[in-house]
Amino acid sequence: MKGLLMILNQKVSCCFFDKIDSIIELGNDTFKEIDDQDYSGFYDWLREDINIIIGLRFYRFDGFGPIFSKSLNKLPYVKFVHEKVIEIYLTSQRNFNQDISNDQDFGVCKVYRGDVGFAFLLDISYLTDAERSSILLASSFSKLQAY
Repeated sequence: MKGLLMILNQKVSCCFFDKIDSIIELGNDTFKEIDDQDYSGFYDWLREDINIIIGLRFYRFDGFGPIFSKSLNKLPYVKFVHEKVIEIYLTSQRNFNQDISNDQDFGVCKVYRGDVGFAFLLDISYLTDAERSSILLASSFSKLQAY
């Protein structure tokens, strides 16, 4: 699996990840899986244009209860659409093309909680090289290394 680990704290950070574990260590940060299942919802990549991803829309089956909403509501790049849907933006751009932002991907989608925030592990195996590059450019990608 080619995955993307998206970490949500003061800013959104991303790194590629090739394995699925219940515990993920990144430097001094440890993230523990919240849901013990392959997916806890589904997601759409928010595209400004063909091959330009500016964010993610995440549908969580169980909703985003108080544990999530208290923490994520404080983040300027997270928008709660309703109790089961959030949008996470990688850039200051908030306008996306709905016609090309409807993946409804049920691939691997795991949710983790760490001392510094939450993280999502997402399947990106079907994204094009250009789409992966747009994520690299838009996020704080180069500062993280997955171990």
